[in-house]
Amino acid sequence: MNTIEITGATGTPPYSVYVCDTTLTYCYVVTGSTTIPPTFIFDVPPPLDVASSLIVKVIDANGCETFELYSCPPTPTPTPTNTPTPTITPTQTITSTPTPTITPTITPTITPTSTDPPPTPTVTPTASVTPTVTPTVTTTPTITPTVTPTPTVTTTQTLTPTPTLTPTPSPLPSLPGIYYGKFNNTTITSADTGSLTFVTTNDITNTYVTFSAGTGYGYVLIPISLPQPSDFKDSSTGCTGNDVPTNNIGTVVVLDANGFAITYNIYRTFYSFNGQLLCWLCS
Repeated sequence: MNTIEITGATGTPPYSVYVCDTTLTYCYVVTGSTTIPPTFIFDVPPPLDVASSLIVKVIDANGCETFELYSCPPTPTPTPTNTPTPTITPTQTITSTPTPTITPTITPTITPTSTDPPPTPTVTPTASVTPTVTPTVTTTPTITPTVTPTPTVTTTQTLTPTPTLTPTPSPLPSLPGIYYGKFNNTTITSADTGSLTFVTTNDITNTYVTFSAGTGYGYVLIPISLPQPSDFKDSSTGCTGNDVPTNNIGTVVVLDANGFAITYNIYRTFYSFNGQLLCWLCS
């Protein structure tokens, strides 16, 4: 990989640094904001890391552009040497193995059959007892009724309210969204996502996120179930600006607000940078 050092720059800092092909058709952002001096050192990003010549473009705070042509020495290509491999022909020896013959023997099984008749049950009669009824003579006295006033009973009803049952809904996954922001490490875990910004969206492609000023790598975490971007641009007007070198470094599983596990693709900028950057996620 080729490395470039910039020891000084003309104009008004801070500076934005890009590397471009010799026709200025493709340019890739290296840093969005830096001061020179001190010396600024960076590795040439792919695909220009194998180019023999390239142009470094520096834009100062007033928008003035400076171009510098760099030529890199070619990497020699090793010439392989063919070494003949001898061919070994094996000799096969065939050994005859006799196969025994097994003759099965059948042993009959005799099942005994009972010839005794079933037993005849014995019925024991039950005696019936007829009771004798003896009449009883009862003397009925003459009763003189006494009139007693009957009080009126007033009943007070107490109403018991019937509680209304409210069904408890089953939890569902939270609305989908993405995480983005700057983070200093070259990898990120689910515990680190708390330092990023979360926004709810069903499709992030052809929109942008803002990486705020401060040192760190630019991270964008997108659920694998949502549409994925194929290009990242440094632009304030859409998917027409300079490329932002970005790698897909794997996936991470994060629990949403309702406890459902969501798998995200991790996109990280090739470089750590200091300045603010509007990064368009283009399909």
